[in-house]
Amino acid sequence: MNAVSPIVSALLLVIISVAASVLIYFWVTSFQGQVTQQAGTPKALGSCLKN
Repeated sequence: MNAVSPIVSALLLVIISVAASVLIYFWVTSFQGQVTQQAGTPKALGSCLKN
């Protein structure tokens, strides 16, 4: 049984790392949007912005 060549293994590691980074990026941005939407604008800050 032959082993996987070093080039193929390095390429697989890069692909897995990029895919994981993209998934984490999308999860963080969607989570941040949900938290921001739930928090809303504080009343004191909202009244300052209206003036």
